[in-house]
Amino acid sequence: MKENSAVYKFFIFSIIIIFIFSACSNTSKPTINPTLPEPEPGFNDRNGYNDIKDTLPDDEEENDSKQEKENDKGNKDTVISVGFSFENVISGLKNDSLGYPVAADQDKDGYIYILDIYSTNGLVKIFDYQGRYISKGVPLPSPKSQPVDMVVDDDGYVYLADMGEKAVLKYDGNELVEKIQLEENFHPRSLAFDIQGNLLVLSFDRVYVISTEGKFISSFGQQGEGDGELGAVGSEFYIGPSGIDVDSKGHIFVADTLNYRIQQFDPKGEFIKAYTFGQKVAPQDIAIDGNGIISVLTTSGVLMWLDSDGTLIDSSDLNVSLADGGYLSIARGTGDVLFIVVPEKHQVRVFSQGTHVYSIQGGSDEGFIHPNNLEIFGDRILVLASDPFSPNELNNRVIVYNTDGRFLWDIVPGYRNSWFLSPKAAAFQNDSLYLLDLDMISVFDRKGNFINSFGGSGSGPGDLGVFDNYGLKQGPSSIIAFVEDSLIISDTFNNRIQIISINGKYLHDFSVDLPGDIALGENDSIYVVLPRQGRIEKYSLEGNKVLEFGKPGLGEGEFLVSTSDGLSYGPEGIAVDRDRGLVYVSDTEAHRIQVFNYKGEFICSFGTFGVEQGFFHPSGLCLDDEGFLWLVDSSNHRVVKLRVDIKYQTPLS
Repeated sequence: MKENSAVYKFFIFSIIIIFIFSACSNTSKPTINPTLPEPEPGFNDRNGYNDIKDTLPDDEEENDSKQEKENDKGNKDTVISVGFSFENVISGLKNDSLGYPVAADQDKDGYIYILDIYSTNGLVKIFDYQGRYISKGVPLPSPKSQPVDMVVDDDGYVYLADMGEKAVLKYDGNELVEKIQLEENFHPRSLAFDIQGNLLVLSFDRVYVISTEGKFISSFGQQGEGDGELGAVGSEFYIGPSGIDVDSKGHIFVADTLNYRIQQFDPKGEFIKAYTFGQKVAPQDIAIDGNGIISVLTTSGVLMWLDSDGTLIDSSDLNVSLADGGYLSIARGTGDVLFIVVPEKHQVRVFSQGTHVYSIQGGSDEGFIHPNNLEIFGDRILVLASDPFSPNELNNRVIVYNTDGRFLWDIVPGYRNSWFLSPKAAAFQNDSLYLLDLDMISVFDRKGNFINSFGGSGSGPGDLGVFDNYGLKQGPSSIIAFVEDSLIISDTFNNRIQIISINGKYLHDFSVDLPGDIALGENDSIYVVLPRQGRIEKYSLEGNKVLEFGKPGLGEGEFLVSTSDGLSYGPEGIAVDRDRGLVYVSDTEAHRIQVFNYKGEFICSFGTFGVEQGFFHPSGLCLDDEGFLWLVDSSNHRVVKLRVDIKYQTPLS
């Protein structure tokens, strides 16, 4: 995955915080209509999964994502139009399931709003007071978006603290009505309302008071350890105070995490007093109920209740910590209701009068996050989910669906305590499945029963290269089947393409600089994606380079390459349509698919960033027997089946 993803920031944040603390042991209905449950894409209650076309308006069925493209290349056929439509969607998470919740709030009618950053096509899910799913809304605004907190006002408007956008975003249903940005170094981390109904925004070492229309009113706070000062360090990642709330008298409370205390301010921002909890007890978030009871959630996963004087009333160990999920949050609901958000457990725990009543539970044995590749065999779709930056039980999974999107079974490795380490690609040969998992190739039958495995890390013949990126190991990128009982492997960190037998015996290799995904082309040629160079190369089976095309950029036939902390990300997936002579490439960072002919000449491109009919980091590609293009829409946590329609006009000789 990409370093601009929200979960990656959370992960880095957790590592830094763990390091720092390693020595520590309204009567309006919500405008997202809550009256009827929203149908899941491709799902109904009668018989499981339907084609997603049934859920789309007629004009979207017929003209979905139509894009007119001009591309006159002289002697080459001229593309006069490109159209694509979504024929089916396999979502990694069901609508009523939570993937990675980070915040919760409750309106005056009792509806519970949950900010779930893994939710497809709608970040905010609404549940009734009994925890039953109602609907969802608020689309992800941009690829750089990193929402971390959320509140709902009396009129049903939803406000997101978005650290990626460096803004507070105000939504009316799915419509963005206000983008509040105060200054270049605005880092909204936590939100609350004061007793006047104004928005309180905790940003690094300051608290901003802003009207709900986005007008600046006042601010207070500065970096430091003294009274009224807030502990904050770092520049690239947010490390500072992490929670804010207001009591019935208008007093403002801030969880001053790095200074191991809660600070109380009057409504004008003047310091009143500080609450400390002993040696190295760091508050992560805070909530104050109508009786003035202060609920404090610590970084070690302890929930404490204090009276208004700061005296400890009671505490409870929630058996979670930053080490489990990288993030915890707390929010007050109506009356004495309290919400504890535990992302890694896919869970929002509901408390009343200090007692755990129920949980809005997420996660699923049938779900996945961050899919990166897929393989098709007959009427089965094999989905591989693998992201080294997401330590999550929904990650590093291999799941089998039918082509209608119905879950069939998941595949479990026959070693390493039944957990995959980094499943990257799969190939079918002689009715067996060969699955590439870091430095091992596991063999299964068509029903997913484990047969054996072979491989191992190293740089010798038949070995597979592994790169240790500060404890996050990455290995080969791709595997494809070839004739005569052989397999072709993109051995990325050994800078080569290897050909081995189906028993793991080394046969041949040739050098390629950090190869990515590979595909078999015409005349047994091998197409190789070079993500870091923004280029595609084509080789003969003997290893002779016969063609290269593409370069970094955003133009036609160019691939966007982004760099962060010395790591480069570029095109990721490739598929060859040998019937039509077309090569499809995922221009991952540009959120589009580009199409070339066998000569490497640009034909067309389609797609743009989007969470409904667009793409968000498209990755693996595969063509089925009917000519449909299947695409892994990685950061949208789904797999989509596309009908691609390219119309040509052949120029006269």
